[in-house]
Amino acid sequence: MKDQEQSNQARELLQKYLDGTATEEESAQVLRWFYSFENTPLDTHTELDEFALNKKMNAQLQERLFTGETISLRKKRWKKPLLVAATLLCCSAIALSIFIYRQYQEQEHHTTLARMIDATSPAYTNDIMPGGHYAKLTYADGKEHISRDSTFVEHHPKGGNTSQQQVLVEVPKAGTFQLLLEDGTKVWLNASTHLSYPDKFANNNRTIQLDGEAYFEVAKDPKRPFRIQSNGTIIEVLGTSFNVQAYNEKVSAALVEGSVKIKKGNHENLLIPGQQAEVNGEEILITEIDVAKSTAWQRGEFYFDGTNFDEIIQQVGRWYDVEFENNTSLQTASSFKGTINRKAPLSSVLDILKIATGKSFTIHGRKVRIT
Repeated sequence: MKDQEQSNQARELLQKYLDGTATEEESAQVLRWFYSFENTPLDTHTELDEFALNKKMNAQLQERLFTGETISLRKKRWKKPLLVAATLLCCSAIALSIFIYRQYQEQEHHTTLARMIDATSPAYTNDIMPGGHYAKLTYADGKEHISRDSTFVEHHPKGGNTSQQQVLVEVPKAGTFQLLLEDGTKVWLNASTHLSYPDKFANNNRTIQLDGEAYFEVAKDPKRPFRIQSNGTIIEVLGTSFNVQAYNEKVSAALVEGSVKIKKGNHENLLIPGQQAEVNGEEILITEIDVAKSTAWQRGEFYFDGTNFDEIIQQVGRWYDVEFENNTSLQTASSFKGTINRKAPLSSVLDILKIATGKSFTIHGRKVRIT
């Protein structure tokens, strides 16, 4: 009888959580239940799982928030991959789905991105949710506008105004943003990115300035080449899809389709799809790449393919707005392979990295210590 009462209470509380009517205390209780399943025999919570895994939740949460692929991360040259998903996230996948969905919705009403929350695992003192759609737009007259739109935002001249006005878009750490330019070009901006562009392009060219990372789908216009200026490098296209990364004075461009011309000083190179150009000083290095890696962030993934550890923690740090303190002997040149969903809480990402590296990660506010 007591077990039946507890089961009914669990159902009622879970339904309140799904309906969005649960209090903070009740929501925390639901999360504690789900996370406790990792250490509980399967047959003790089968009934509750069946309730939680109904078609509606599966369609709306699982499909939306998880890639559906096995998460694996391994050191390069390892013969045996680390299959993380089955051991780490299987039992708590639904809990993470509900948790992320709820927190992600609430995030749009907060000015703080990647906000800290109470830890849902005893292994951490606190946790941090992923970033979201956010940008500050500053216009030529000094006016500022904060946008949290998750769709493409248009900023065209209004009325009879034909003069060019510069617009500065600033996407902070833990942010991402989508922009539709006046010519129809679509731009996806990654975290820690600044983009300056005219709200109306000139008659003979389309020139913008970029500091950070962005993915472009450039509208075709043979009479007006599209130019991206970044750290002394000029990337010129007529109509194409490509990714540009320009963090810390390092510029690279990966071409998905079309053609791109890279200029640096007296050097000039033409890219074909599947190639990447890296600017090193006055030289341009061309390599063959998997474009899925360069565009993974736009799809909502971390994609590591022979990626060194230093680059991994830089990517994770930008997205969750945290600083890593590496107090270990782990060589930053060590490389890893695998994919991780960017919509997961920081603790889930660290759990995967822990298995891949054999190191321990602790969260202290916005600092992550590696030991």
